[in-house]
Amino acid sequence: MNSKKRIKGEKTVNSLIGGGLVLTAALALVKLIGFLYKLPQTAILGGSGMGIYNQAYVVYGTFYSITVTGFPVAISKIVAGYLSEGRYRDIKRTVRVANLFFMAVGIASSVILIAFSGFYSEKVYQNPNMYYCLIAVAPSIVFSCLMTTQRGFTQGMKNMYPTAVSQVIEVIVKSIVGLLGAYLVKNALTVEYESLGSVLGISYKLANDAEMAISSLAAAGSIFGVTASTFVGWIYLVIRGAVRGDNILKADLDDSPAANTNRYLLRQILAVGIPIAVGSVTVALTQQIDSIMIQRRLIDVLESNPVALFNSHGGWLEKAGKTLQTKPENTAVFLYGCYTFGFSFFSLVPSITGSFGMSALPHITGSWAIRDRDETKRCIDSTLKIIAVFAAPLGFGLTALGTPILHMVFSRYTPEEVAIGGPLLSMLGIASIFLALNGPVNSMLQGIGRLDIPVKLLFVGGLVKVAANYILVGIPSLNIKIAPLGNILCYGLISTLSIFLLQKNTNLKIDIKGSLIKPLAAGAVCGLAAKVSYEVMFLLLFDVIRQKLITLISIAVAGAVYLILLFVMKIMTKNEIKSLPRGEKIASLLEKWKLLG
Repeated sequence: MNSKKRIKGEKTVNSLIGGGLVLTAALALVKLIGFLYKLPQTAILGGSGMGIYNQAYVVYGTFYSITVTGFPVAISKIVAGYLSEGRYRDIKRTVRVANLFFMAVGIASSVILIAFSGFYSEKVYQNPNMYYCLIAVAPSIVFSCLMTTQRGFTQGMKNMYPTAVSQVIEVIVKSIVGLLGAYLVKNALTVEYESLGSVLGISYKLANDAEMAISSLAAAGSIFGVTASTFVGWIYLVIRGAVRGDNILKADLDDSPAANTNRYLLRQILAVGIPIAVGSVTVALTQQIDSIMIQRRLIDVLESNPVALFNSHGGWLEKAGKTLQTKPENTAVFLYGCYTFGFSFFSLVPSITGSFGMSALPHITGSWAIRDRDETKRCIDSTLKIIAVFAAPLGFGLTALGTPILHMVFSRYTPEEVAIGGPLLSMLGIASIFLALNGPVNSMLQGIGRLDIPVKLLFVGGLVKVAANYILVGIPSLNIKIAPLGNILCYGLISTLSIFLLQKNTNLKIDIKGSLIKPLAAGAVCGLAAKVSYEVMFLLLFDVIRQKLITLISIAVAGAVYLILLFVMKIMTKNEIKSLPRGEKIASLLEKWKLLG
């Protein structure tokens, strides 16, 4: 390799990983705030309220996927392509066309969700309590659509900071408004019921029914935080754009070819965005169908063989106040709420690695457009490796310490949900590793122009997931306890096939061993270290130190083991280490110790 190519490759790796780290740092902060938010939110809403909240969020997620999810990626891809070709006039016109289009789409989608809220809650989910949640969250689609263009534009220009900052702003506003909304609504309605026996003027004879009504309205107050957060996030991006500009100079515009027509650019946005959006919708619809079906299968079991289901949970349902006389739909919502308790941890892994997919997309698009295959291969190998380096310890760590982690975070408020949800999180840990690969590999396939492959794979994986859960959740002794297996089968199949097809369509030899196998092996040992250290300390020191401290020490031990393996196995290269904060010093030290690959 000549020196120019080597220097260019180093810059690409540094920019790719650096951009990913910016988004990862933001997402880490977002997730930290999200975890802290979950504590009081769970305490206020309880299992039933969380179940209703998450049901509504699945419906909202479907609309969000249709109108928002695919299009920032589409705009990023289009902008990156024009940037590599020096077509700055097309970049500016693309942004103008996209702004008008997404404003119209957002308003229309929000109106449709409001109009069909009653149908979704009463006919589809058979849970009228969900209605107010859907009304509260619907306006957020408008503001999310308005953010689409700005985020896609800045990402395509290889600037990840605006997206990162807006995400942090959103989660802060969501947490504050969501908690205030849930607390104030629940407190006011509880006072009304205790003094008048009614909730919003409707009388309830059974305390259980009143509790469900209060929980649903408190959930609506909580989910309104999403609407408030998207509004503030959009305002930030508008102000930033007005103050900082778009970094396109007049000289760039003077040298740029004439822009394509508005109609051509809109067709291009739709041609790139629709396949990506269809893939996102496939995921959202699969989650929605899965959510509905799991709860209906639980209701079927509770009506046909409730004793077997109750016995399978070792008395925890009774401790949570559920009995054989409790309405089947209420118990089903509670169990589904327990299942969703671990979703924040489960989604942590792919949300972190997704940042590197977003960062990789403009690099791969640009290098592929100018036929620089060496650059494309460097981007693919570096992205896969950094994904595996992050995903492996997190995923295997969740598998090893699922119940202890939930106990550490939630036990003070909801011991029953933790006891039921902990084993589910352990299974979801494996699924999270596969899911972590899916998004970034999909971005790579989109970057080389194969927009159809992710859609097809997501559809096949979704069918596998739905079929597995329909069969397995309907077995009384397994019920909700087996639900995570559908995720493992779904995302395992998708990630395996997508990597194979990426290699086939690029005709490049991906470094599977160095980029995937070695980091995954180190992550598996990390998980084993976490499990062994936890069990040993629990056995020997439980009477001496608290269980939560044992969990924290086990996580620290596992982290230390993983860091050692990362360098002993020479997983990271010198250039990859240099791209990290203080990377030059770290690389020099590791090179001195002969620990660099």
